[in-house]
Amino acid sequence: MICPYCNGEMRKGILYFDGRSGAHWNEGDAKQSFSKTIGGSGRVMAAKSYKALSITMTIDSLYCDSCKKMIIDTEISR
Repeated sequence: MICPYCNGEMRKGILYFDGRSGAHWNEGDAKQSFSKTIGGSGRVMAAKSYKALSITMTIDSLYCDSCKKMIIDTEISR
């Protein structure tokens, strides 16, 4: 996909949240190994706050290396 902000190429990946290590992003369809996660690989630095919980969540996403934007599809229930 082409980035709508800078027209750069976006990479498809997974944005995931793990209460043990915060938010991380990995290119492709799977989470990265726990050892890479603990080492800080893929760490997302946009979080305004972080509290350690035992919650794990994954979200399909697109990431642009050029402008550092990430796109995710969402739906908000009413």
